[in-house]
Amino acid sequence: MVNEIIMRITKRIEKDEKLKFELPQNNVDVYISHSKFDVDVARKLYDSLTSLGLNVWYNKENLSDISLDDFKNAIRTAKVFLPILSDKINKEIQVETIYRHEWTFAIEVAYSLDRKFIIPLVNRDLDLYCERVHIPEKLLRCNALSFSVDDDFDEFDEESEEEED
Repeated sequence: MVNEIIMRITKRIEKDEKLKFELPQNNVDVYISHSKFDVDVARKLYDSLTSLGLNVWYNKENLSDISLDDFKNAIRTAKVFLPILSDKINKEIQVETIYRHEWTFAIEVAYSLDRKFIIPLVNRDLDLYCERVHIPEKLLRCNALSFSVDDDFDEFDEESEEEED
């Protein structure tokens, strides 16, 4: 009997975890915005932040057929909007991408509601001021954190906690 209960609970948790990424989630602690080429960085960051007990959402399934309103509602209700900025965004300059819409909307929310909830995570190899990259000026004004793809985000979390003390 106990084994049956455990099996059902486990299946339910697995199903809920899978469904979590079918639509953008509202009221998350952290909303990670990323290029499809940075999904590995987003996953590492997701794993690290969720291990700290934070509720985090990122576009794990590379959703592109979802209404922009779903993304906007999720961004509007997030406590932190964390765009990952790397040199890989250069590969998609001529392409309309979800993450550029996310940036634009997060900037609108930040400025219209006077919310300081955008924390860009910038790859150290990215020249933010290169004209080819086309990062919105208002996004560049946000205080950013830098990273390298080789960084251990678990170590990064410990450093962040130390800084807060």
